[in-house]
Amino acid sequence: MLVVTSPSPDTLLDLRALTAPAGPLPGSLRIVAVFPADDGERHEAAAALAGRIAGLEVRKLECLVGPDAVFRPNDCTPAFTRLAAQAAGFLFPGGADLPPALYGETTRLTTEVRTPARHRFEVSFLAHLLGRGGDGAAPLDVGLLKERPRTPLLAICLGMQTLNVARGGTLIQDIPSQVYGLQDYESIAAQDRETWHRNPERFLAPDVPAKRYSVHAIRTSGEWPFPLPDGRIQVASSHHQGIARLGSGLAEAAHSLDGRVIEALTLPGMPGVLGVQFHPEYRDIRDATRRRGAPRTSGLDTPASQDFHQALWQWFGQGLVTQDSSGQS
Repeated sequence: MLVVTSPSPDTLLDLRALTAPAGPLPGSLRIVAVFPADDGERHEAAAALAGRIAGLEVRKLECLVGPDAVFRPNDCTPAFTRLAAQAAGFLFPGGADLPPALYGETTRLTTEVRTPARHRFEVSFLAHLLGRGGDGAAPLDVGLLKERPRTPLLAICLGMQTLNVARGGTLIQDIPSQVYGLQDYESIAAQDRETWHRNPERFLAPDVPAKRYSVHAIRTSGEWPFPLPDGRIQVASSHHQGIARLGSGLAEAAHSLDGRVIEALTLPGMPGVLGVQFHPEYRDIRDATRRRGAPRTSGLDTPASQDFHQALWQWFGQGLVTQDSSGQS
């Protein structure tokens, strides 16, 4: 089974669209969406889809992670331990801004914290799965996945930021102002689109339909868990925060063309772990990457971009199959 933390309905529909026969994930994939006890609204939204998505199970865990218990054994530790033993893989999806208190900073005016209970739950879950590292509490340094380092764990956008914080890293709270010195959306829109990390048009003209992401290229580096294609890889981004100080043991695997924003992370020694700052799961991206040979409509339909997205999900899907065959539920 694939455990997905606090997914939105869109995330669940995106994942189901990736399953066979049309997609690279196994058609028999069982998705278990898990929520902490105090995440009622997102749980209810996901539960409403349970009858529409084959193989979807929605669980509200009867546990809470308090503000002072994120990086130590807590009320959710038994649930984390059970899920680690049962799951063939994990996916930590996108969402709203992390509370800066989780990485020891005050909250800038540009940071909008909407779901603090979710963030405490997910940071703690990742710290339990992978170990805190660095100066973390000893019980969390063990890591529930230590003996299964190839277990696929994909952290997307907020998920990658959560991974970094769980390992003791910090975040850039606002890329436009802190990295590029920009204070308004008009200035962002006037910049080269390669410096956009979310689409400013959605904020400048909210009454006009606009894509939920911006397209830009990445430069890959270091070790990746799957072969990378030749050519420029374009991705879809929708974020204004990013990685500042790397968490313990994490390695940069991609960055923006100007080198100022980290776009992917790996955890050497655990080849199943990958964090990406962009969104490979969006359904409209999947549609774009199917159009090989058709008239070009966006950077996402270039051969390198198509091959990259396909390879990412094939790697993840094969990892799930391998873990299932080794005895995971």
